Amino acid sequence: MGGTIDVESELGKGSKFTVVLKHHLADEKYYAQVNEDLSLLNANKNIRGKHILLAEDNDLNAEITITLLEDIGLIVERVEDGIQCVAKMEQIPAKSYDLILMDVCTAMNASGLEAAVKIKKNFPAVKILILTSQLDPELLRRAREAKIEGFCYKLSDDSEITAEICAVLNGENDYPDEIPVVKIGNAWSTEIDWQHMNVLRELSAGKMDEEIAKTLHLSVYTVKKYISHLKDMTGYRNRTELAVAASRTQVVIDAT
Repeated sequence: MGGTIDVESELGKGSKFTVVLKHHLADEKYYAQVNEDLSLLNANKNIRGKHILLAEDNDLNAEITITLLEDIGLIVERVEDGIQCVAKMEQIPAKSYDLILMDVCTAMNASGLEAAVKIKKNFPAVKILILTSQLDPELLRRAREAKIEGFCYKLSDDSEITAEICAVLNGENDYPDEIPVVKIGNAWSTEIDWQHMNVLRELSAGKMDEEIAKTLHLSVYTVKKYISHLKDMTGYRNRTELAVAASRTQVVIDAT
């Protein structure tokens, strides 16, 4: 390691060992990370023993999430969807749960967002954190509008998810600064403006041009033009391929 070891010894008195090692001085990023880790550790201490109601229909995702939550000292109860979550809240005192962790799209197309909106209306003091893999900006807007406390993407790493859970449990409103970027065919999601995204959302819901035009207050000609632009941008040959790809990448959700 390029260091030295010196020994000084005197009979009847003992020995003195001097070890010199060469190290680089830590930069500011290192200390910033240390401070962040300490802050998270302190936040974790404050939330130990809190009760979480998890709405997640996928068994594997639920197992991973429960393990993550229990590792930071939380007590977790799971239901499979938003409908069961609402029913659970109506059956027991609202104060039984400190936080609801809600998946957006669960079994039988049950909307976690709609369930969260209903819970906030009936139990406004209950904290809710949306946890989703869907990237549609409309989802963020609707969650903010419903005054839901937090929003987190499943694409985030465990430390980010843990930090957001801690923040919401400690009384903060926590939303992502930006939406993760994904690719749809040849185009990045950031390259699609909001007008085209609105048309893409309706197209992914299975609507025909006339229905899309009526919903978005556009002419049928304009709708056709937007869909043509989207096909050119993404490289998909027809509207069906485009709609399937948009749904698969979860860049849009059903607008209903």
